[in-house]
Amino acid sequence: MPLVLIAPTNFHYGVDGCTKDWVSFGNWQYQLNEGLDVLPQNEKNTISTLIKGITNKKEIVKVLYHYLQDNTRYINVLLGVGGYKPHPATYVSENKYGDCKALTN
Repeated sequence: MPLVLIAPTNFHYGVDGCTKDWVSFGNWQYQLNEGLDVLPQNEKNTISTLIKGITNKKEIVKVLYHYLQDNTRYINVLLGVGGYKPHPATYVSENKYGDCKALTN
């Protein structure tokens, strides 16, 4: 059956982007997420305390996973660019919730 797909080459969704190729699209996502991974100092201190003395990377991941699982909640947020852009790590740390993108950020 005949099919026509239409998509913009250049767009502005949070920041300027381009779908010309995967590199351009990846750069848009990188710019959209830039600077959102900064944790507040109190959270950095908590994490340092949790992993102090642990050298095994698998054990560090396990400790951090359980900490995040016990202290944050999932909520679906799709406002504005919310479908593509996560909330900043600071926001998640302070409010103890975020969507899948925010929690992995």
